[in-house]
Amino acid sequence: MQSGTRRNSLLALLLLALISLLTLIFAWAGSPQGNTLRFELAKTAMQVLAVAVLGSVATLAVSAYQQSQTQDAKRRDQKLEHWHRHVENAKDKRTRQDDLLRSLLQETVVTYHRVKRLRRLLAAETKDSAGGHISRATYDKHMAELNDAQLEFEKYTRLAPFIDDDRLERSREPTLRDEDMPRLYSLATYYRSIEAYLNRIIDEYKEVRHSVADDKGTSIRQFKRLSQFVYVRDDFVKGAADNMDKIIATLQQAILQPLLLPTPQDEDGQRPST
Repeated sequence: MQSGTRRNSLLALLLLALISLLTLIFAWAGSPQGNTLRFELAKTAMQVLAVAVLGSVATLAVSAYQQSQTQDAKRRDQKLEHWHRHVENAKDKRTRQDDLLRSLLQETVVTYHRVKRLRRLLAAETKDSAGGHISRATYDKHMAELNDAQLEFEKYTRLAPFIDDDRLERSREPTLRDEDMPRLYSLATYYRSIEAYLNRIIDEYKEVRHSVADDKGTSIRQFKRLSQFVYVRDDFVKGAADNMDKIIATLQQAILQPLLLPTPQDEDGQRPST
């Protein structure tokens, strides 16, 4: 609508300029003297012609400016739309990533608590006046549970490298101070450490099960890995508890990281530098 109005105004000014030019040519053709009708007509035609020319130039300038403003507004709208789309995509991706990490954290804690529960039951069921004996039935029952837990940690070890989340690529060893030489660990490293620790106990079970008495049982002290798992706290802390703390710290740190979103002024719509 505005474009049509500007075009009509420009045509009207051009027509007026043409009429004024023809009038000027007509009036000036007779070499008019001052204070004559032709002279006054020529003066008027010149003034109208000047106004028409200046008006046309002004109309063209205004039209070009408005067109430029319209294009700028269109680009701003497109940029804003791109920004909104990028922000929504980033939020959706972060939601999916956080859901995965929270699920992994919850499942890991549940599996770890199963291991702690099993360790406590073994300590209670092997505590006797003879110094701690374990029957084959008790050994079989708890090693089956430990085997399930070990397979769960093996699963986490295999899945961790495939999690699409740059917050988990590498993390500083939580026990190191900032001034220490940085050592980088992946989440899979901590899972692998726990899985390997439990696997050593199961390997021992496969080797010594045949020697366990069915009735009175066999002293648990004869089985190094099992007895350390049940009775030596430092062994369990080093093999499982410490690594579990690092897993929790790594996942929590990732989940709590703020989402860095681009501003509408970012030309490429990418994450702003920090």
